[in-house]
Amino acid sequence: MLRKAPPIVLAIALVAAGVLIAEPGASAGPAPSPVMFGTIGRRPGIASIQAGVLEVEDQLNRPMAAIRIYDFWNTKFPQGHHRWLRDSGHTIYLSVKSQLENGTGIPWRQVADAPKGSAIYQNIVRWAVKLRDFGDPIHFTFNHEPETGHNDHRGNARDYKDAWRRVVDIFRKRGADDNVTFTWILTDHAFRVPSTDRRYAPKWWPGKNYVEEMGADVYNWFECRPGEVHPWRTPEFVTNGFRLFGAQYPDIPMSLPEWATVEDPDQPGRKAEYIEQMHAMLQQPEWDQITSVMYFHRKGTAYPTCDWSYDTSESSRAALEAMGADPWYQRSESINYPG
Repeated sequence: MLRKAPPIVLAIALVAAGVLIAEPGASAGPAPSPVMFGTIGRRPGIASIQAGVLEVEDQLNRPMAAIRIYDFWNTKFPQGHHRWLRDSGHTIYLSVKSQLENGTGIPWRQVADAPKGSAIYQNIVRWAVKLRDFGDPIHFTFNHEPETGHNDHRGNARDYKDAWRRVVDIFRKRGADDNVTFTWILTDHAFRVPSTDRRYAPKWWPGKNYVEEMGADVYNWFECRPGEVHPWRTPEFVTNGFRLFGAQYPDIPMSLPEWATVEDPDQPGRKAEYIEQMHAMLQQPEWDQITSVMYFHRKGTAYPTCDWSYDTSESSRAALEAMGADPWYQRSESINYPG
C-alpha cells in the first residue's frame, strides 16, 4: 500500500530540523523540499486533461507534481485521465461537487441523512471504494468553496458540516483513508470576512477530527469583475487570513489548490511581480504549513474578463517557471514520479 499524504508533516519537520534520512551505507542526499507545485488539469480549448498537463509542463519546463481536477457527484471514476495522472506520477487533488452532471443539485442535508441502501448512500460508498482501490495518494474534497453564494441552494453551514462528516465516516469504514486525504477547501474571502458574515470560515469548519488538510483558493481580482472595483491585493493580503486560521491547527497541512492573479493593464510586469512575491513569501517560516500550490491557469467562468492564465505575458510565464524551478517547490508524493 502506498503511503498516505499526511506524513509530509513529518518530512517538513525533519527539513526544518536539518535532519536527513539515508539508506544504510549511502551518502545523505539533499533534504526534500516542503512544497508540491502544480496547476489545474486544463483550460478551455485544450482537447484533454492529459494534453493540458503536457502543455503546461512543456511551457514551464518541469513536471507538475499536483493536478487539480473537478468532478460531479455521479462522474465515473476512474476514467482514462485519472489513470494517466496516477501512472505518470501526478498527485490528484479531486474536488467532487454535490451536483449531478446534468446540473441537478444534491442538497447537503440529503447527503448527511441518507439512509443505508439509498441511492445517495450507495454513491458515497462507490466513491469510497473507487478511491480506495485507486491506490495512489489522492486528495479528496467534498464540495469545495461551500460558503459561496452559488451553493446557497444546497443548504446552510450546519447541513454542509454534517454532510462532510457523513462522507468521511463512510470513507473510513470502507478503508479509503489509507490513501485518501480529506482536504477542506474554502475561498480566501471566508478567512477575512467578519464573524457575522455567513461565509465566515469557522462556521464551515467540520472539526479537526474530520479534516486532514485544509485549503484556500486565493485570488487577486483587481478590476476584472464588471461593475466592481477592487484594489490590487498582494499575496500576503489574500492569504494571511487563511494562514492565521491554519495556525490554530499546526498539525494539519495547508494547501493553495487554486491561486492566481490578473494583469494590471496600466503596469506591465505587475503580474510577474505578484508571482515572484508568492514565490518568496511561501519560503518564510510563518508559511511553513503550506505544502502544495496549484496555479489556476485559465480564464474565469463566472467572470470571463478575469484571465488568470500564467502566460498572459512573457514576464508572468517566466516568473512562474522560475518559481517551479526553485528547489523549494520540488516535493512529490508519488513513488512513481518521473525524474
